[in-house]
Amino acid sequence: MSAIKPIIREVKQSVLKGFAHAKDKLHQLADNLTQHVDDVAIRVRGQDRFDGAPDAPTPLPPNRFRTDDRTPENIFADGFRPRDPSRTDLEQYVLYNVPSNFVGTSKDPTLYLRPPIPTPDPGYRYVIQDPGNGVDVNQAFPNNPYASEFEVAYPGGIPTEFIVGAQRIGDDRTSLGDFIPNPNFQGVR
Repeated sequence: MSAIKPIIREVKQSVLKGFAHAKDKLHQLADNLTQHVDDVAIRVRGQDRFDGAPDAPTPLPPNRFRTDDRTPENIFADGFRPRDPSRTDLEQYVLYNVPSNFVGTSKDPTLYLRPPIPTPDPGYRYVIQDPGNGVDVNQAFPNNPYASEFEVAYPGGIPTEFIVGAQRIGDDRTSLGDFIPNPNFQGVR
């Protein structure tokens, strides 16, 4: 057993020396890594610019609303067509509701709740994704007598692909039925 003790002592010394050497190398490696990261940070500083949120979602176009007694089947097939494409006088359309090249919508989703023009059928409230070519009637004619309707008029009508869907207006004109999606809708979802 006494012959083994010197060997164990030698192995122990070698292991401790090895650990000491590894410890020194580990510290040296950590110092080098820190220095390298600092060097890279100095080199790229000023190259990375932040110009706003890089992946900010694109906002959806606003919805517009139209009350109409025609069925969704008809509107989804043809869209909203102007009553008289040859008449392009917006003021005449706004003030006198003459048949014209414009199709009216509202920014107000509750416009159907207002006292109705007496009709036996309250019709449908259509949801339309703004095609982008509408004229804000209140901006065009700030003192028009129908400003409370928040109308947006679309020259040439509204193609079916911008009509999101429809809801039946209840007979009491205070409720809406189930949403009927337009299978032809191609706007932004």
